[in-house]
Amino acid sequence: MSGVTFPSGGPGDMNTQWTTGVSVTPNDSQDVGFLALLVGGTGGTLRIQMRDSQAAGPVTLTVAAGIIYPVAVTRVYATGTTAIAVVGFN
Repeated sequence: MSGVTFPSGGPGDMNTQWTTGVSVTPNDSQDVGFLALLVGGTGGTLRIQMRDSQAAGPVTLTVAAGIIYPVAVTRVYATGTTAIAVVGFN
C-alpha cells in the first residue's frame, strides 16, 4: 500500500472538508486513498478494502445511489462491485 496518503481528519470527522473528487474505476490490484465514496449512478455492491483493517481483508457493502459513504478505503475492487458511477473524495 505504499504511496497512498490520507489528509488529516477522517471519514467520521464532520470538520473534514473534501477538496477533491474523482471518478473511481474499480480495480482488483490498484491501491487508492479515499476518505469517502459517493455512489452517483446505480446502487448495488461495493467491495472495498478499508484503510485500518488490512489484515481482515475486503468487505462488501450493499449501497444505494445518491449516498455518500464516509469510509476510508485503500482499494475498490472490480470483482464484487456492481455499483455504477462511484466517486472518491479526499
